Amino acid sequence: MFLHKPSNQKPLIVVASNDDTIRELIAKVLTHNGYDILEASTSRKVMETFKKFKPDLLILGTILADLDGFETCRLLKQQFGDNVPVILLTMPEDDESKEKGLQSGCNEFLTLPINSAELLTRVNNLLKISRLSRQLSLQMESPEKTYSTMIEKIEDEYEKKEFKILIIEDSPFNQLLLKTYLKKDNYNISTVSEGGKALEMLVTQSFDLVLLDIYLPDINGIEVLKRIRKLDKTKYTPVILITASDDPDTKIKGIEAGANDYLIKPISRHELKARVKSLLKSHQLQNYLFTNYAQVVEKAIKDGMTGLYNNSYLKQFLAAEIEYSIKMNKPLSLLMMDLDDFKDYNDTNGHPIGDKALQEVASIILKNIRNSDLPARYGGEEFAVVLPGTSSQEAVKVAQRIRQEIEAHVFEHQDKTKRKNLTISIGVAQLSKEMDVMSFLQRADSALYQAKRKGKNTVVRI
Repeated sequence: MFLHKPSNQKPLIVVASNDDTIRELIAKVLTHNGYDILEASTSRKVMETFKKFKPDLLILGTILADLDGFETCRLLKQQFGDNVPVILLTMPEDDESKEKGLQSGCNEFLTLPINSAELLTRVNNLLKISRLSRQLSLQMESPEKTYSTMIEKIEDEYEKKEFKILIIEDSPFNQLLLKTYLKKDNYNISTVSEGGKALEMLVTQSFDLVLLDIYLPDINGIEVLKRIRKLDKTKYTPVILITASDDPDTKIKGIEAGANDYLIKPISRHELKARVKSLLKSHQLQNYLFTNYAQVVEKAIKDGMTGLYNNSYLKQFLAAEIEYSIKMNKPLSLLMMDLDDFKDYNDTNGHPIGDKALQEVASIILKNIRNSDLPARYGGEEFAVVLPGTSSQEAVKVAQRIRQEIEAHVFEHQDKTKRKNLTISIGVAQLSKEMDVMSFLQRADSALYQAKRKGKNTVVRI
């Protein structure tokens, strides 16, 4: 059933359980916090819902009316991919269900009875991973291939990399317990019993994740966490709070201070392993996104062939410069350029040589302008340059330098063309206060048209 009609803006979560009370309670908490919810009591309904609506996350009970939750998770991952986040509802101390859940592909556990703060933390953590994945994949040319490659890369790195984990815990017994639970995985674990010493270690060393006990002998764990988040080096390092208290206020304070997750003593080995793995992968994904962000941005605003800015970004830049120039009463000029008879050159020599000529023209343009100027490929063999703080008289000098160098440049097989060389015509326009982006472009284009009519290989200013 729908509690809300799914919208494009809100994450859609499926809550599946044979227990009506549990379903309704979870749905009520999530609806109150801005999520769209669909409920299901059978595995069949879960599969139909994912096929029809492509939800963002599944909260799954161990018992459904037709199949158990483990088989449902396995079938879901098999049909829709490993990127579907699944939270399994388990009873306290039910390590067998947690083990079976991990084997079937569940990403997280939520212990019954439901705690609202814990529910929201689990949901937000998994949706964050999903959102980061989607952001990156949508920015790439082939989202499905990109996502698959990215997940494979992260899985491969997770298996190979020796992650460094810092345990901040004053109890030697709990230190040993945590190390024992994690020792079978590829983790390099350091321990410290005081918050002050832990902060010193975090400044001088690099860690991939921190397990932090709230109750420490020198500094309260919440305060340690606040200081961790103030350090540039550890601002985004995943931190799991460990507490003996099930008090909701303590959990909320921890989350508000910057904790990514928390565990309640006595700690379940399966929960610890799942939380650590989930956060390390989430952090890897975030790093992957940030690392590739510059490349993604460049791909979005640059022309792939010439390396100059593309038409879309030219117009965005021009709009901002027009606003600034009018406000500051500064001149702004625009060059519109078109290679003369380039079709003949391209048809005579072929596209690969034509593409090489365009790249050489782009290099000549870049050589003759300032860092503050913006060069763009307007389309085909047409180029543009925005010249901030430049009058049209000064812009003509820039245009002439570009024209002369292109005329003197020897392009491959240019002697085979009718003109025997490759030249460029350039139109120059200066901004006036009544102009917007389109009228400014049209004015420069009009100057370019006049340059063509005057016999080409010339510069015209209007």
